[in-house]
Amino acid sequence: MDLLAHVIFSIAVLTLARGVRFIPPPPLITDEPYFDSSMLVNQTAHVGRQAELHCRVHSIGNRMVSWIRGRDLRILTVGRYTYTTDLRYEALHQNGTNQWTLRIRSAQPRDQGTYECQVSTKPVKTFTTYLRVLEPRGEILGAPDLYVQKGSMINLTCVLQDLPEPPLYVRWYHSNLFYSNRVSYRGKGRCYRKTFQEEYP
Repeated sequence: MDLLAHVIFSIAVLTLARGVRFIPPPPLITDEPYFDSSMLVNQTAHVGRQAELHCRVHSIGNRMVSWIRGRDLRILTVGRYTYTTDLRYEALHQNGTNQWTLRIRSAQPRDQGTYECQVSTKPVKTFTTYLRVLEPRGEILGAPDLYVQKGSMINLTCVLQDLPEPPLYVRWYHSNLFYSNRVSYRGKGRCYRKTFQEEYP
């Protein structure tokens, strides 16, 4: 039994003998870098909006943090420097903090995929996160063919999904011509429904 274990055992025996509950000592502080356990494995961004991937590393010392794109293993950033000709990518880090951020301006569908946060240890420590890029889409319920009787009411419902916020307006077109802006609206989460009603002559 080494000295530290012997001391802990002696304290445990002494406190138990006195009827006091033994509380184990806190874990030793390590010099090895490790990733924060609260980091997100899956992240979401919307097309045309800004995406930020965060990496938090404790006990980093003098090691460097890099961001690698998974689909082509391209090095995007090292420390606070960016190593890509795509100007949408940017490395962010404030001195004295343990967070390194990869910012992607105007996210595009091609940006979807895995990204690796790497720490320059031997061997390299890696944390992988997946970025999902949502593109707004709409669907008319019952499309593409709807049948109604002559003189009856037309009731069309368009379901919009994966929008970053509720739309200001939705326009209906008939044969590529603007037809009506009279709609009812209700929404839940990222799904919005627009209903158009009109008398069919």
